[in-house]
Amino acid sequence: MSFESKIKDIQSKPMSPMDAYLSQQVYSDLVLTKKWKHVDYQFINQLQTCIFMTKEPGIEELLYILPFSETESLSLKKIATLFDAIKSEMTIDIK
Repeated sequence: MSFESKIKDIQSKPMSPMDAYLSQQVYSDLVLTKKWKHVDYQFINQLQTCIFMTKEPGIEELLYILPFSETESLSLKKIATLFDAIKSEMTIDIK
C-alpha cells in the first residue's frame, strides 16, 4: 500500500477528528521525517484510534506507538486500561 493509500485508510477509521489527525501526524512523522521503512498500524476499536508498530532502523526492538494529545492526562489506571484494550485487540506483527 502506498503512503497516500495508508493515510486515506487511517482517515477512514471511525475516530474523532483529533484522533484521526494525531494518527496521520504520527504515521507521517515516522515514514516521511524519520524515513522508517516498516511502519504498520492497527485500529483499536476500544480506544477508537490507531496503534503503530515499527522498528527503528538498526534496532531489533519492536516499538508500539499510541498517539494522544499532549494535554491528555495519563493516570496509572488509564495506562492499564490502554494496555488491556491493545492486548485484547492486537492482531498484527511487524516483519
